[in-house]
Amino acid sequence: MKRRPHPKLLSAGLDLSFACLLVLSAAYADGLRIPEISPERSARLGEELAEARRSGEYRQALSKVRSLLRAFPDRPEYLQAEAELLEELENYRGAAAAWEAFWIAAPLPAEACPNIGRDYERAGLAARAVEAHRRCSALDARRPDLLFYLGLAFEHNGRDADAERLYLQSLSFSSDYSDALLGLARLRMRRDRRGEAETLVRRVLARSPRNADALFCAANLARDAGDLAGAESYLKSAILAAPSYADLYRALARVQERRSDPHGALQTYEALLELSPDDKPALQRLALLRNRER
Repeated sequence: MKRRPHPKLLSAGLDLSFACLLVLSAAYADGLRIPEISPERSARLGEELAEARRSGEYRQALSKVRSLLRAFPDRPEYLQAEAELLEELENYRGAAAAWEAFWIAAPLPAEACPNIGRDYERAGLAARAVEAHRRCSALDARRPDLLFYLGLAFEHNGRDADAERLYLQSLSFSSDYSDALLGLARLRMRRDRRGEAETLVRRVLARSPRNADALFCAANLARDAGDLAGAESYLKSAILAAPSYADLYRALARVQERRSDPHGALQTYEALLELSPDDKPALQRLALLRNRER
């Protein structure tokens, strides 16, 4: 004969199930969730993610990390990986959104800096870039790099006075900070204070003769002074130091055209288009130069 549970035990079992349900409901209310993934599957996805990143298979890696994020949406290391992979894929708006999620979830949100602001800039969202860099600098007002990036965002928005203030503030904590020195040099060049700009650029080159940004500034100073040969020399040195820096090729091609060197300019535009295949001005200039050579 089948025995029925004692009424008190049956009641206790119901109470226990109800208590478990309450715990789970509270967990969901607090933003927690039970991972819908086994530990073995999680570990395997982590290994596959790491291997895909090592191999440069960024889309495959992104798929792996998003599988992990579906189970663990608040894990900072996965949010950071998603942001970095989106940067590799040049999806800067998506990368900024991933950094925003990281900012909320991470115990140290400053680890999103300066990437979060720079990704907004690359996405063409200038106002959001300024706001993000401002948030970053507020986390640590003594970090010269965070002050610099906020200043750079102001510079890109035409707010030169604010940019200069932040560059100088950055230099008060690190007097040889090259990026801030070059930022000041650019501002001096725009105000036609060439002597001051040259002094700042030489100061950087004395310490870092292969600094591509300093060589670029030196090239611009030489070009504006009418020294096209000097400008070309500086730009070629800068390209050797930073061969993936597309703006250097654009500047070099323009200088070569001004020096009546169409063959050199044609080669430079071809090199630029290997880096930036959709650069319409470069495509137009290249087509024009090829037509002239026929």
